[in-house]
Amino acid sequence: MKKNMFKIFIIVLVIVAIIAVSVGIWMSYKNSREYDIPDVSNEKYFLLYDNGKYGVIDVNGNILIEANYNEIKIPNATKPVFFCSNGSQVNIYNEKSENIFTEYKKVEPIEIQKNTQEINFNTSCLKYEENNKYGLITLDGKKVTKAIYDDIKSLSNKEGEFLVKKDNKYTVLNPKGTKMIKDYYDNVTGDGYYNEDYKKAGYIIENNIDNKTKYGYINYDGKTLIKTEIYDSIKRINEIKDNDNIYLIVSENNKLGLYKNDKKIIDCKYDDIEYNEETKLLRVRNNGKYGACNLDGKEIVPAENNDITFKGKRITAKKTNNTIEYDLQGNEVKDSKYKMILNTENPEYSITVTKDNKYGVINSKGIEVVENKYSYLKYLSNNYFAIYSDENKIGIIDENGAVILEPKYDVVQEIENSNLIQVSILENKLLEIYSKENMKQILSEENAQMYQYDNYLKVVTENKLEYINFDGNIISSKDIFKDNKVFPIIKDGKWGFEDANGNIKITQIYDNVLDFNKYGYASIQKDGLWGAIDKQGNIVVEPIYEENKVTSKPDFIGKYYKVNNNGKYYYTK
Repeated sequence: MKKNMFKIFIIVLVIVAIIAVSVGIWMSYKNSREYDIPDVSNEKYFLLYDNGKYGVIDVNGNILIEANYNEIKIPNATKPVFFCSNGSQVNIYNEKSENIFTEYKKVEPIEIQKNTQEINFNTSCLKYEENNKYGLITLDGKKVTKAIYDDIKSLSNKEGEFLVKKDNKYTVLNPKGTKMIKDYYDNVTGDGYYNEDYKKAGYIIENNIDNKTKYGYINYDGKTLIKTEIYDSIKRINEIKDNDNIYLIVSENNKLGLYKNDKKIIDCKYDDIEYNEETKLLRVRNNGKYGACNLDGKEIVPAENNDITFKGKRITAKKTNNTIEYDLQGNEVKDSKYKMILNTENPEYSITVTKDNKYGVINSKGIEVVENKYSYLKYLSNNYFAIYSDENKIGIIDENGAVILEPKYDVVQEIENSNLIQVSILENKLLEIYSKENMKQILSEENAQMYQYDNYLKVVTENKLEYINFDGNIISSKDIFKDNKVFPIIKDGKWGFEDANGNIKITQIYDNVLDFNKYGYASIQKDGLWGAIDKQGNIVVEPIYEENKVTSKPDFIGKYYKVNNNGKYYYTK
C-alpha cells in the first residue's frame, strides 16, 4: 500500500514538474513576442542646416556635429547616434563626435516604409553587415541577432517589426529578434490594423503556387488563420476596431467572400464587399445588383437592387420603380414619419429627420425627446445637442429640448480631448468656454483670441492673458511652466515677462509672444520680426527673423528656428 502511494506521489510530482516546465516555456515564448516601441516624443538631438550642409544640435542649441555634411540621419532623436555622410563615405558619431560601431563592417539605419514624404527610421534597431550577411543591433550597440540574413528592412504596414530575407524567403522579427511567424514565405506584409498601436496587426502572407501568387493570413499571436493555398488576395477590414475578431475579405476567381478569424462566413460570390463603419454592415454587389449583409455573414437585404445606401439606422434600397426602407436588421420599415434616423456617439440618442427636413431626437427606446422643428441639429457631447436656426446661427439644447444657449453663435464646437466646449460670435470676437459636463460657463471675453496647446488653452485680449486646462479649470502660466523663472504678461496689447513674484523682468515692448515650447524657448515678435528668449528670461536671439521666413508661429531651440522642408525637419538661422 505504501509502495503504491509512493508511486502515485512520484507520478504527481513528475506531472507537476512537466506542467511547470511547459508553463515556463510558454511564458518565456510569450514574453519574447512582447516588445516596446521606444518613446521618441522627448527629442534630444536635431538636424542643423547651415550654408547647404547639415550638422547636429542638442536641446540647448549646442552644436554637437558641425554642419559639414551633405546628409545626416538620426534614427532615434533620443539617442546620440548620427549617420553623417558626404557621398559614399559614412561616419557614425555619438554626441562627442566620436566614431561608434567601429567593430562592425557596416551599420545602417532601417527606413520605415510610409506613404509620406518624411523619412522615418526604426527607432529600436539598426542593421549590421558581416560576411555579406545582415543582423540586428540596438542603438546602444548590443547584438540582437547573428548576421544570418540576406536582407533586413522594415515590415510594410506594421511599424516596429522587421522583414528578413533568407534563401529568397521571408519571415518577420520583432526588436528582440524573436520570429513573429514561424515559417518563411515568398512575401509578408502587415495588415495595416491600428488600435492604439500596430502590435495587434496581423500578417498577410504570400506564396507562389503554380506561377500564381496565393495569399494567407496569420494573426498577431502567430496563429495561421488562412493558409496560402486558395485566395488571390486578402484584405483586413481595419475600420473594425476589435483586436481578437478579425474580418478578412478574400478573393477567389474574381469573387469576394468574408472570413471572421479562421471561419468563412460569406462564400466567394460577390463582385464587391464594402464595410460601412456607421451601421457596421456590409454593402455587397453581385452582377450589378446590391444588397446588405451583417457581420455574421447573413444577407439581410437581398442583392437584387439597383443601388443601396446606409444612413444612420436606415438602409435605403432602390429598384427601378420603387424605394424600400429597411432597419439595420433587414426588416422593411413602412409608414415612418422619419426619412432618416442618424446614430450619434451616445447610444442613448439618435437624430431624426422628417420628410420636410426637420431635425429632432429620439432616445434608445424610440421615444421622441426633442421635437422635429430645427433646420439642422447635431450631437455635441454628453446630453447636449447643437441646434441651427434658419439664419444658420447655432445654439445648444439638452436631451429634453430645453434651450441652454440661444441660437446666436457662429461657432459651437467641442475642443478635442478636453472637457470643454467653445462658442464664438465672429462680429465682436466674443469667445466663451463651457464645461461639457454641465454647460457651466468657464470664461467669456470679447475681442479675444484663443490658442490651443497639448493640454491647455490660452485666451488673449488686449489686457488679459488666461489659461484653462482641459479639465475646465482656470490656471496660471506658473502652473504650466513650472521650471521657468519668467512668465508672459500683456498690457495695452504689448507683451513682456514677469517673475514668479510679479516683478517685471522684460518690459512690455513686444507685439506678440508665443508660449514656451517643451525645450524652454519662447518666440518673441517686434515690428514684424521674430526672436527668442529662454525660460530664465535671457534674450537668446533678438527679433531679427522675418515672419515669411520662419513661418507665422516660429519654434526655436537656442538661436535656431525650425523649418519644415517637404517633410524634412531641421533647425537653421
